Amino acid sequence: MTHDAIVLGAGHNGLAAAARLARAGKRVVLVERRAELGGLAALEEFHPGFRVPGLQHGTACFQEHVVEALDLHNHGLAWRSRPAEALAPEPDGTGLVFTPGDDALPRGLADRSPEDATAWRAWRAFLADARGLVRDLLARRPPEVRGGLTGLLAAVRPALALRRLGPRGMTELLRAVPMAVEDHLSEYFRDPLLKAFLASRAIEGGFLGPRSAGTTALLLMRECGAGRGVRGGPSELTEVLATAAKSAGATLRTECEVTAISVEKGSVRGVELAGGEKLEAPLVLSATGVARTLLELVPTSGLPSFARYAARHIRARGSTAAVRLALDSPLRWNGREDETFEHARVAACTDDLERAFDRVKHKLPCEAPWLDVYVASAERPELAPEGAASVSVLVHCAAGDLDWTDDAKRALRDKVVRVLDRHATASGIAGEEVLSPTDLRERYALDGGHPHHADLGLDQLFLQRPSPRLSHYATPVRGLFLAGRATHPGSEFLGASGVLAADAALEAR
Repeated sequence: MTHDAIVLGAGHNGLAAAARLARAGKRVVLVERRAELGGLAALEEFHPGFRVPGLQHGTACFQEHVVEALDLHNHGLAWRSRPAEALAPEPDGTGLVFTPGDDALPRGLADRSPEDATAWRAWRAFLADARGLVRDLLARRPPEVRGGLTGLLAAVRPALALRRLGPRGMTELLRAVPMAVEDHLSEYFRDPLLKAFLASRAIEGGFLGPRSAGTTALLLMRECGAGRGVRGGPSELTEVLATAAKSAGATLRTECEVTAISVEKGSVRGVELAGGEKLEAPLVLSATGVARTLLELVPTSGLPSFARYAARHIRARGSTAAVRLALDSPLRWNGREDETFEHARVAACTDDLERAFDRVKHKLPCEAPWLDVYVASAERPELAPEGAASVSVLVHCAAGDLDWTDDAKRALRDKVVRVLDRHATASGIAGEEVLSPTDLRERYALDGGHPHHADLGLDQLFLQRPSPRLSHYATPVRGLFLAGRATHPGSEFLGASGVLAADAALEAR
């Protein structure tokens, strides 16, 4: 056969999988339907001279084990000297300044609420106890509990790590995991802005509100998994992973849309591209959506009915929109006009977050969306003209099943601008782009328009991500593996799913 392995999709997971397979001596070709590498992190010009890295707003959860597996330090990767600060702004006040993943007290909290400052130290001590266990789970493939003695031993490992927390620590962690993040945070904190910022970390990109069960588990994953991040941000990480893959011998092809995955006698045989070209290989790793892979690309006759059922019932209810703004001047936040922030989360209290989610549940337009604001040009000045700013705003709680007409998108844009105007100032908007959940689904080939390819929830995490029958990367089609954001550990842990899926494929071969 022409190739040993074919990888579908050039996002961070696809690039990581290609690099991992190529480093193992496989002849690898990666195919990407778009013209750019990077998937959701690919740089996009939305107005002349203004660019943003897709939907990926940060690299704080990029894991050290991926760096080691792919030897990325020798391919240009550099860590930031310290994590990027994030602002929780207020219309009339200085807000709070956080360092995600860091135990340092948020700037402004001691003056604002001495009681919460004391509670912060207790909460971060709780996270410090859980950090080793959580990071270990993020770095490993889910155990095959039905996989004989080896699988059982792997399943015992997390239990032993949990025991090492001691009776009190183990009890507290087990109690916290299924809790709603609102309830968990209220046991520590009183300040509404503090709780809203932390709660937004738990529910971002999901079909969730702060009173949804299990959201504390998501906050623990993100806080315990966060670190310094990659210098240069998401687009720089794309370049590093692409360099690592090519240096190992992988071939990267763009503008190659896969129209079918070839299956013969239960085994994968390769892929077919738009235009009729066929690529042959006994191993295919798909870093695209699970539903797209199994329900659209694999022929019906090539997949057992249970796998089709599992793929159809993975929940992927996208409720995120994107508004890109080309500003004539830097974004200046109220009360902190002399400071520059790459990230800000605009949400006043957890009640506002819950009300916004209520609108999504009832398929209604959002009245007061909460915002994840990323000033891309603050991290990489070349992404905007001198003195200007490229701003990417992820608008959460924008129902994906609405009729997103041009008027609906303009209304959403106006709401976003009104929210920003209450919290910050800029001289003017030179250009803009509004992407509804429908637009995101079409542009990035996202299952359900979901940035994570699948909902985040206790029943779709770890052993059950994206579903119990599809949680170990292998599919019922021999040689076909899943390596995208819908697999463990998930989309924010950039490249980790790709590395773990490649390891599973190499072990199976």
